[in-house]
Amino acid sequence: MEDVHLFFQQLNRGRITEEIKWIDFNDLEMVKELTPLEISELLYFGHMKTHLHSPFFYKLQNNFVYFDLKDQRSRVYYRYLEEYYRILADKITHIVLEKINDRLSFFKKPTPVSKLDLNLLKDLRGVMQEGIILCFHQEQLVDKTYTIPIYLVEESGLKNSHLSLKEDYQVATLRYFANKKEWQLELDQDDLAFGFIDKK
Repeated sequence: MEDVHLFFQQLNRGRITEEIKWIDFNDLEMVKELTPLEISELLYFGHMKTHLHSPFFYKLQNNFVYFDLKDQRSRVYYRYLEEYYRILADKITHIVLEKINDRLSFFKKPTPVSKLDLNLLKDLRGVMQEGIILCFHQEQLVDKTYTIPIYLVEESGLKNSHLSLKEDYQVATLRYFANKKEWQLELDQDDLAFGFIDKK
């Protein structure tokens, strides 16, 4: 267990530069019970970054699988959807906190950020199935507001090294109002009526 903690400490400090891929497990003894076929399936999964059957293995009882991808992207499998929403909400909150406090002078008090409500993210469930990009290009608060445009993207589009974020593909906007300490999600109802958009 100490090795796992050490790994994540080094990862957070930027000391690990190679491609990261990991899978959790519940019981080391069950890992030792893996059959050659199960091991080969895990090796394929790790190499190809796509699963043959399920990304969740009975003997491992894993809840997550993580892969580094190109262009600062990653792929994560979650066994429980609620855990996905919780982690995503925490990550978005943390990014916005860093963004709006990045250029503060030494003597200025940091602006706190209220935690993003999971239920706002659940409203995006339909388009999340198609794939979305949350754009954090805004570097600081504008009129005491941090705005995150949300775009729909197809899997094929993710393979491009330079993603073009066209306004036609914007399906929602997530905003944080620093003065009210509130989050707000605005959905494009026309695009979300069927859970996806189809614009050429």
